[in-house]
Amino acid sequence: MNSRIALALFSLAILCLTISAAVTPVHSAVQTDTDRVNAILRALDDRMLTARERLGFFHDDAVIMAPDEAPIRGEHNLLSHLEAAAQATGVSHVHYYRSIERFDDIVVTEGGVRGEWRKTPASDPVAFETNNLIVFREDQKGVLKIWKVIFNHAPSSTVE
Repeated sequence: MNSRIALALFSLAILCLTISAAVTPVHSAVQTDTDRVNAILRALDDRMLTARERLGFFHDDAVIMAPDEAPIRGEHNLLSHLEAAAQATGVSHVHYYRSIERFDDIVVTEGGVRGEWRKTPASDPVAFETNNLIVFREDQKGVLKIWKVIFNHAPSSTVE
């Protein structure tokens, strides 16, 4: 075999291995991010979890922001918000995402919440849907946690 051909084949093999090594972790990281985001969103929807358990999915410096409201910051305020949400009756909802993007230790999801709200158990349900942006950040141990939540109001017909 010609030494130039052998060198070209060797170089091609090295290039293929390099591309394979570079692509595989990215695919795995995307799947891992998707799995981790799904697990957190399902936990937020789980009405059996306590507010304190839900708080464990948030960073210590997390912020929840909604239009026309002061940002919710700090463990005490986040816990109060999560307790109020847990105590709300007549509400059922499901978080979902439309896209997930990773930037170093940050994972950004764009999605929303769909659900129903009832003023009383006997009243007709009113459907609602919000849009949100949830920014997750990995902590020092690589655990993905909610860092920032930005969402719009539910349609005004759901709130009195």
